[in-house]
Amino acid sequence: MSPLDRLKAWLTGAPDEDAKASKPDPVLAASAALMAEIMRADGTFDARERAVLLEHLMSQGGADATVAQALLGEAEAAAEAAHDLFQFTALINAHCDASARVEIVERLWGVAFADGQLDHHESHMVKRIADLLYVRHSDYIAAKQRARERVLGA
Repeated sequence: MSPLDRLKAWLTGAPDEDAKASKPDPVLAASAALMAEIMRADGTFDARERAVLLEHLMSQGGADATVAQALLGEAEAAAEAAHDLFQFTALINAHCDASARVEIVERLWGVAFADGQLDHHESHMVKRIADLLYVRHSDYIAAKQRARERVLGA
């Protein structure tokens, strides 16, 4: 089964004989794929961005390091293979309220700021995702400011 098929199985809850017994929450898998998109946006793969995403998977998903690493690999492969963002944002919209969607946008900003600089491609991608998640502009800006203060201390 391809990485994209495995992530789709996690997203839809379909059985996957190759998957580990402890599967991640589908919303967590979708948000991980979106964070992987942010990591890819500037064309560089920074270890600090991957570390932020791994920490998110372990803290939010309750995954141990092995499961988090596996999900990160699936998320990166799914982001690479995805033709659009809708498959991920539609799932999040169906299962999350407005405050949870704002929290996801804040985490996206956290990944974007993790390497110490904000590339305009990352900024554009976060804006596109926030729009697809129906996050109000004021919440989008507040999430960006909170993430910048948390990550950069500025």
